Amino acid sequence: MHHLLFNFLQQAGFGTMCLSRPSLPVIIVHALYVVVETAALCHFALSFARQRRQTEADRRSLQAGFDRMHRTVTEAHVGLDAISNAAHAIASGNQDLSARTEQQAAELLRTVGTVQQLAQAVPGMPPMRTLPPNWCPALRRWRCRAAPWWPRWSAPWAQSMTARAASTTSSA
Repeated sequence: MHHLLFNFLQQAGFGTMCLSRPSLPVIIVHALYVVVETAALCHFALSFARQRRQTEADRRSLQAGFDRMHRTVTEAHVGLDAISNAAHAIASGNQDLSARTEQQAAELLRTVGTVQQLAQAVPGMPPMRTLPPNWCPALRRWRCRAAPWWPRWSAPWAQSMTARAASTTSSA
């Protein structure tokens, strides 16, 4: 618009200079160029604004994805720490159990050795399964409640023990 005004002022002889010489067709071409340029600039501005909004939405979406991923990794670390702690506790418990089992096995071996020494020290001592029924009343009560596989007492052994006891009391 101002170009037309300057063109008319230049044609009227005022000292205003828009072009090297006044020309309405050049002013119209220039105006069309300015209108097309303005339309292109507006189109670019709107397109850039739309891209900026889309980029911002994409950035927020990407950030939300990163946040979810971070939470997932953090939860995985917590779970792995719990599994690791449980594995260490199980391993420690197994070591304790192994040590106690070894200690009990050693105690049992010492007990077996002691029982064998006692069995050798008492001459004529039969195996436990051949003891007479009146040898230990508590054992007899247990034998009555025991399974049918419990062996019967050895009568010859009981007779030999009675004879030995009689010879010991008579010699004393």
